Amino acid sequence: VFEPVIIFYAATSAKILSWMGYHTSVAGTVISSAELTLNIKRGCDAIEATAMFIAAVIAFPASARRKILGIIAGILLLMIVNFIRIITLFITGVKHPALFNFMHDQIWQIIYIAIAVLLLILWLQSLRHQKA
Repeated sequence: VFEPVIIFYAATSAKILSWMGYHTSVAGTVISSAELTLNIKRGCDAIEATAMFIAAVIAFPASARRKILGIIAGILLLMIVNFIRIITLFITGVKHPALFNFMHDQIWQIIYIAIAVLLLILWLQSLRHQKA
């Protein structure tokens, strides 16, 4: 399950980076350019945060339709955020390599978890507004 997801993130991120003018290539989970090689590993796939979001949606009382819509929307939004994360980390590695580890280990870890929680809160708010 994890390897195909990581390969998908690498291939799509490399394509977006190429569209942005970064001459990248991809081999499996590795995005490369003349300036940087970035290996997307297990944990960079956002599967854990996505699974926690899905579990939280399933745990709350709501109709199956609302849960399915929430899960689909959450997965798509979390995927988009993860693409943004990978792309900004690549750009950081190229332009400010000294900041890469800080951005990877500190900033994006917090941002990604905060966004997953925010999405859950927004979904819960949508349930409340629907019942009112």
